[in-house]
Amino acid sequence: AASASASQRSLSGSAPSVNGTCDLPALPSALGGKTGGNAALSAALTLWAFIGLAIVCDEFFQPSLEKISEVLKLSPDVAGATFLAAGSSAPELFTSLADAFGDGSSIGMGTIVGSAMFNILVIVALSAAVAGKGGASLKIDYRPVTRDVCFYSYSILLLALFFTDGEIEAWEAAVMWVSYLGYICFMMFNEK
Repeated sequence: AASASASQRSLSGSAPSVNGTCDLPALPSALGGKTGGNAALSAALTLWAFIGLAIVCDEFFQPSLEKISEVLKLSPDVAGATFLAAGSSAPELFTSLADAFGDGSSIGMGTIVGSAMFNILVIVALSAAVAGKGGASLKIDYRPVTRDVCFYSYSILLLALFFTDGEIEAWEAAVMWVSYLGYICFMMFNEK
């Protein structure tokens, strides 16, 4: 029974209920649980959390990362590939860590790659839309885009290769970490 529960969890992404479906936990009755308003209150709390996170990131986190990069005298490319990238990817990192050391593993390659694709496509598209507002065009140099596409494609191929057996071994993780360090080194000497 325990192995069936674990396999259901890994397929569904959360603990199944008695009937095998995934149910959201009920809110305490003081917060509107079981008496209606569960969805509205959950949506309001989620919106409040997102607004709070946006304020913390805009007012404190981003300026802190920029100051660290400035003190270390990092070029904008290196800063973007290290501290700023780590800052924007922190939620995925901690979600993956929590899942890796939790009771079951259900994140998988699709979530990691899907998150990166969202960051690459949606964030870039919205940034270009805002920058090009009012009919102005946004000129982008093809070289950084080509560089990043090549490194990203390499990392996805490496991840797919290592994920073929369904596990990431310590040496495979080390290869991916060294590949990231290689990307940072490339970025350091990219301007020269």
